[in-house]
Amino acid sequence: MAKGDALLNDLIELQMEVQHIYTTQIGSGLNGILNNLPHTLYGYVMATFSHIDLISSYNLGTRNVSINTRMVHFLVRYMGVDENISRILIEMFRHNIVHTSSPRPSTNRTTGITYRWLLHWSDDQLPREQLFTIQAHEPIINLSLTGLLETTISGLKRYLDELDQSSDLQQKFDAIDAQLRTNEFTIAT
Repeated sequence: MAKGDALLNDLIELQMEVQHIYTTQIGSGLNGILNNLPHTLYGYVMATFSHIDLISSYNLGTRNVSINTRMVHFLVRYMGVDENISRILIEMFRHNIVHTSSPRPSTNRTTGITYRWLLHWSDDQLPREQLFTIQAHEPIINLSLTGLLETTISGLKRYLDELDQSSDLQQKFDAIDAQLRTNEFTIAT
């Protein structure tokens, strides 16, 4: 098994699970009153951003760099997402969902612009060319879960191709892999 195969397999498994839920529950119209299972959608988006967080740790070989810095680096370099949009995505779909259970409007302190979101399950609902864009008429960021997953998988594959060729990236991968085998914490007594 090559380095990073487990990361790729986990993402592909997540993608298959999302496709199953979308096909059997959302796309079939059987969900009725549940209104497209928004909490399930938020959970899958959060899981995808957790994968991006993890992959970015392997890529940089450390968890001592801020989450935002690591994730922006990965989103820009390997997924081709604009840097400012990457920052908005991380704030809304990583930090807000983790800490408040759903996306929240997010205001840029520098510009005063408050961003909102248009989140879909599938590219059937949001054309791919609109993925990771801000609407022209108001600051609403466009995202689909399937588009996010496909772009994350493609970005991971680009990273893994570089990993195969770079001894520096391999050393970083090994360093973080050793740290992530167990989670250490302290409980105050």
